[in-house]
Amino acid sequence: MEPDRKTAEQALKEAYQSNPGVWVDHSRYVALACENIARRCADLDSEKAYILERGWEKAAQICISHAFMIQDIRTSIGKFDVSEEDYQFMEQFVDVTIRYGVHPAAIDRWKKILEIKEYFQGKMGCPIYEVLPGVVENSMK
Repeated sequence: MEPDRKTAEQALKEAYQSNPGVWVDHSRYVALACENIARRCADLDSEKAYILERGWEKAAQICISHAFMIQDIRTSIGKFDVSEEDYQFMEQFVDVTIRYGVHPAAIDRWKKILEIKEYFQGKMGCPIYEVLPGVVENSMK
């Protein structure tokens, strides 16, 4: 199912009502970034890019950022809703990583992020940061 923008926005509003948080603004910025990138790429539909950011079936195939650019859940660094026992296990895992080194996939993840960035910059003909609202002002001070 690929909804229209109005349906996508309504779904976001409903999700926010049941789970308020700063994630909703993040989601809107990601949608705007997807729309802006697609607008600069001749073979992409900017409206569809905005909508698919919202998480419908086809969106699962689009992995530009976050934890899934390699598409292997074992490389994820995202936030999970887990039990206290699982959280403690992960905390111990982080401690061990700090003492003994990073996950073997870390370098591959970073390389993939840069590869994806370069790909879209080539398609758009401009730096990615030109189409990401607020990134330069808020992240690169």
